[in-house]
Amino acid sequence: MKFMKKIALLLAAATILSSLAACGGSTATASPSAGGTSSAASKKTINVGLTNTPANLDPLDFVDNATTWITQILYLPLMDLDEDGTYKPQLADSVDTTDNKVYTVHLNEDAKWTDGQPVTADDVVFTTNLVCNPKTNSNLSSYINLIDGTDKTGKSTGDTVSGVKRIDDHTVQFTLKSKAGMDVFKDSVCKNIKTVPQHVFKDVDPATVLTSKQVQDAAVTDGAFQLVSFQKSQYVQLAANKDYFRGTPKVDELNFKIMQGSNITAELQSGEIDMNWPGIGNVPVEDYDKVKAMDNLTIIPGVPWTIQYLFINNKTFTDKKVRQAISMAIDRKSINDNLCKGEGELIQLPFASDYKFLNQDVSTPVFDLAKAKQLLAESGFDTGKTIRFNVPTGNTTRESVANVVQSNLTALGLNVQIQKYDFPTIMSKLRSLDYDLTIVGNSTTPTNPTSWLQFLYETGMDHNEYSNPDVDSLIESAYVETDENQIKEDYMKLQEILADEMPTPALYASYELMAVNKRIVTGKPKIYGMTVNVQDWDIK
Repeated sequence: MKFMKKIALLLAAATILSSLAACGGSTATASPSAGGTSSAASKKTINVGLTNTPANLDPLDFVDNATTWITQILYLPLMDLDEDGTYKPQLADSVDTTDNKVYTVHLNEDAKWTDGQPVTADDVVFTTNLVCNPKTNSNLSSYINLIDGTDKTGKSTGDTVSGVKRIDDHTVQFTLKSKAGMDVFKDSVCKNIKTVPQHVFKDVDPATVLTSKQVQDAAVTDGAFQLVSFQKSQYVQLAANKDYFRGTPKVDELNFKIMQGSNITAELQSGEIDMNWPGIGNVPVEDYDKVKAMDNLTIIPGVPWTIQYLFINNKTFTDKKVRQAISMAIDRKSINDNLCKGEGELIQLPFASDYKFLNQDVSTPVFDLAKAKQLLAESGFDTGKTIRFNVPTGNTTRESVANVVQSNLTALGLNVQIQKYDFPTIMSKLRSLDYDLTIVGNSTTPTNPTSWLQFLYETGMDHNEYSNPDVDSLIESAYVETDENQIKEDYMKLQEILADEMPTPALYASYELMAVNKRIVTGKPKIYGMTVNVQDWDIK
């Protein structure tokens, strides 16, 4: 089932899971108001701190985690993964299947757009076809390419996607290429299709839809909040959708303020922001103790969720000995002890200690500079070559880690030069392979880690030019397999190959500190599902 593929991100994903597009938003000029209740306007406002700016507010593409997570407040996914590991209803109330190949999605019958028109199955089918249209330059199609009638990249092989159809006004049927478990279907299709209104988008050319006025304005949405204003690298300002079908939001305004990590700490202390968003609004590790001591905050301990990776362009480093040398020359223990203050795990593969299929034999990284130098010499690599190391700004801990990696690789004998860019630019360069090394973090979805693995390693789907048919086959097998013993066997073999070839080594898994102001009575930072109940967020 070679065609059963999808790219992630966490995050990660993880998911991680990228390219730049036009940024949008209405033209309101006022910046977001301070958190709390304004006596002048009698408004309830919650402010959330981010270190990563959304590239845009496009629901039809996978751009970066900040874009993905904020747009799903405006345009609901069918379902979303919550912190308890279950998928919660969003636009859809339920999903069922009798054979794990044909899935029926039942939409909430009260859902409506902000212009008053109902959200229907026609909108879901239209959105699926738009994302999968070969003319639409959207990477999101790769996430849903398990749907029948799409190719490896998720693009339609016919005039429309044969695997999606309307049953009635509130029921959509998806037929897959091959059987897949319920969690895989929800993680692939339900989490990633954010429905847009057909009556607004129907006349837009798919070739230009991602930069269209309809995407930029986000004037007609179906989520709990509506767009007021978006200023890239500054803020996203949202106002309550009073007619939201799951209940009128309890706060009037929800704002996302983009800033450096050090300002996250300062504004948590001052109350200018009410919480941080883990993964895209990290508290710098060096500030953990300071934040934990703030008596105006409730602290939520982190878990090893976000993994920082060193993307290696395999066109630059074709010999696995060079990649092995690079990984072996990095002093991860020093990074964790000195920069992460012990708030992380030392890993070399994309699996933290809590992963149930962890291969303990190859999971622990080795730091051996002498051996690394020997491998580099054996490879014959031109050490006079300038190595471009692209580093995203905003996450100050990661920037410091990049400096250590540069120092370690200089000691190895490589000429590494750091180039810093904002996160959307980093992801654009990653996709176009305009880098030699890049440090990027993302998370894996616990119910479906194959999503991020494809982004890291699968031929034609990754962003490092790595290709190994055995790796492709193992990822594919784990993706569609339902027998847990076979899945475990696949992941064990996969980790052995990756530990040997080191196409994209992991550096560390960090424990993301989460903090929320005590005036918040409902709503908190969460690793997964932070906004599944955003309409219920409230303040004292």
